[in-house]
Amino acid sequence: MTKTTQEGNGCPFEAGRLYETRCGADAWIYSTTGAGNTPIHGSINGVVHTWALNGVNALSGAYNLIPEKATMYVNVYETSISVARRTREEADQHAAPRRVACVRVEYKKGQFDD
Repeated sequence: MTKTTQEGNGCPFEAGRLYETRCGADAWIYSTTGAGNTPIHGSINGVVHTWALNGVNALSGAYNLIPEKATMYVNVYETSISVARRTREEADQHAAPRRVACVRVEYKKGQFDD
């Protein structure tokens, strides 16, 4: 099978690999270079599925792909932190005036640091 990737599009998924879905099913991704709003093509239990670049499934949120590494942003204050946000822009929008930092947190599913 030929590996295909979409360079420079921000897609965190790679063709020729298995990814877990939100419901726990395995999704085999065979292309990330399709046309339109759902360029990721693959299959779950032999059924063809398509996804947006961010891993959102065209049919059901249960089949959304889970990237191996995720990034969240947290606003930091003198004595507390805020709710984690998916993008820096979202963290900035929800920041209170006394924010002292905005920290990017990268993690893998199942990661538990000491």
